[in-house]
Amino acid sequence: MWLFLFSCLMSMEVDKGSTIVSFESKSLPSCNQKIEVGLGSSVKIGFEIPDIGGGWGSGNYFKLGKYKFIITAAHVVEEAGDLFAIDGGERVPVKVIYSNAYRDIAIVVPEWDLEEVHPKNLKINTDENLVGEVINYTGYPSDLGKSTYVGYVSKNDHRAVIVQSFALPGSSGSVVFDRKGRAIGVVSAVKVSETVLSPFPELVESLVFVERFSFLNKKFLKEVFMDGSRGI
Repeated sequence: MWLFLFSCLMSMEVDKGSTIVSFESKSLPSCNQKIEVGLGSSVKIGFEIPDIGGGWGSGNYFKLGKYKFIITAAHVVEEAGDLFAIDGGERVPVKVIYSNAYRDIAIVVPEWDLEEVHPKNLKINTDENLVGEVINYTGYPSDLGKSTYVGYVSKNDHRAVIVQSFALPGSSGSVVFDRKGRAIGVVSAVKVSETVLSPFPELVESLVFVERFSFLNKKFLKEVFMDGSRGI
């Protein structure tokens, strides 16, 4: 049975036995990918809930004409109390202007322009068949800090993609890019496996569930920016 974990709380430890594919900016793989798109636009999304605590997820900073915005996962920002983006060492409050829980996609806008994180022009991959496509994303999984990961698409339909890569809580909301720097969707979950050997479900960090957002075309986005509340 396929079960997916929708969580971005930092209550888990890194499995030391897992194989982690992580690259620093000075040692990126030379596989003709535009990894710098995700690397330069990646931003940490923090939240604090009164009397409960806080946590974080990930997102990416984009621009479209005069608009600057962050795309992340809806479950990162839903009922999250105070929301903010981490720009260098500064917290920048953000406002949710679009959230679709079914598609697990959200758009937030910083109260002022980020300075340390630079927005990228949003280019979206609308191809129907992505199987075999090499992908990459940058996010903030668990306690690993900002990290870039590569992988490939093993299965997809019009809404969702399963990639062979790596993710942990905190990776949620990271935008996944193809080798041309086009956005495919956001990291939404990892597979959860149940076995007779343990009463607790186990994460399969190498199977990553990605929600596609090919519907976020220019017309749709401009309507969101003008309305400021579409889909919430």
